[in-house]
Amino acid sequence: MRFKILKDNIDRIILPDSVSKLFSTFNEKGEAEFTRINQETFILHSSERPLKSMFMGDISVLGLVEIIGMINSLRKDGVLTFIKDNFKKALYFQGGELVYAISELEEDRLGNILFRSGRISRETLLEVADKVKSGTRLGEILMERKLVTPRDIYVGLTQQVKAIFLSLFSYQDGFYVFEEKKPDLTNAVKLSESTLELIMEGMRQYGELSRLRSIISDGESILSQISPSPDIELTEKEKYILTFVDSRRTVNQIIEESRLGEYDCMRFLVSLYRAGFVKIIGTKSEEANKYRDYINKVKKALEISYKALEGKGRFGTLHIESYISQPPDGDEIISLCQFDIDGNISNLSELYNKAKELYFEMAERELLHSLSNLLNYCIFEVKNGLPESERDDILREIAKLYEGVRNGGILI
Repeated sequence: MRFKILKDNIDRIILPDSVSKLFSTFNEKGEAEFTRINQETFILHSSERPLKSMFMGDISVLGLVEIIGMINSLRKDGVLTFIKDNFKKALYFQGGELVYAISELEEDRLGNILFRSGRISRETLLEVADKVKSGTRLGEILMERKLVTPRDIYVGLTQQVKAIFLSLFSYQDGFYVFEEKKPDLTNAVKLSESTLELIMEGMRQYGELSRLRSIISDGESILSQISPSPDIELTEKEKYILTFVDSRRTVNQIIEESRLGEYDCMRFLVSLYRAGFVKIIGTKSEEANKYRDYINKVKKALEISYKALEGKGRFGTLHIESYISQPPDGDEIISLCQFDIDGNISNLSELYNKAKELYFEMAERELLHSLSNLLNYCIFEVKNGLPESERDDILREIAKLYEGVRNGGILI
């Protein structure tokens, strides 16, 4: 991870918040010293408390196995924190052994771990989600409702710690810092595997994940469902993953939304792919380019119809302006549409930004849908407001231009 270092007015270095928040030992003001090991790795220790030291650097230079192996071999107490894509994960060690882990990612939360292991259903997890957001612990809610036992929660916590640890083996870049200190053992668990055994498991899973990624190689691939042999039985997890395959979501989106973690989700996707339940129909970049091309065609068709109606005087476009001011279903994209004096949609970038705000990954598709609805109304006005010979010429021109456009429901 690269970050910008600033200096204050007396030439002191100011670290970014994303970096400085890692250094809990140095929350109080005081002096600290850096020792540089190589270009990307440093050791930081307090001048006032020399026993409490840190080392930090870039994962791409000193890999995860080396970092954790060093902590384990030196029997260190402390917290190893990783930051990647502005998300934080931390491992807690006692005598070099992993005892606890935390993560800011949704997929690593206890509820998702309990769901993955089959201890609670997805419906149960969604049902209690609001209470968890209000501050009550998930484990307490589930035990109060007698949906799990205390043992289920403890086993879930051990699986959570292990899952967070193993997920780090896919990190090829990011920033890490190890702070040597006595860890908070309030939530510590006893894992059945030693840290060295977990390192071996992490290396095995990472190798397996690389193999799975070679089968479905592009995370931006869009998957579609197909009908395989009815004799093939699916597991509950495979059926669950299949619900996310809808000809719109990418592989990366399915991984994120399923909350199963990259390794498990990829295992199930590859299984479905090999069994003939899903196929790759394109990539997100291809889909975005396709929609942008369609949007430009619809924009041109709108220009043709609007200019034809405008040629009949102010009254010709009055109904269109009324439709824009009060669009059906309160369509916010249509309500923002503006035509200039040449009949062009003059604020397409504003419309696209609104679509991204409302529909995120589906922005291009929903923008096309809204503009096509507006075009359908313009065509309705053309049919009813122009002489037959002129109307037919306009409709033929639009039909030729609009050929191949999908998801718009054009009515000609």
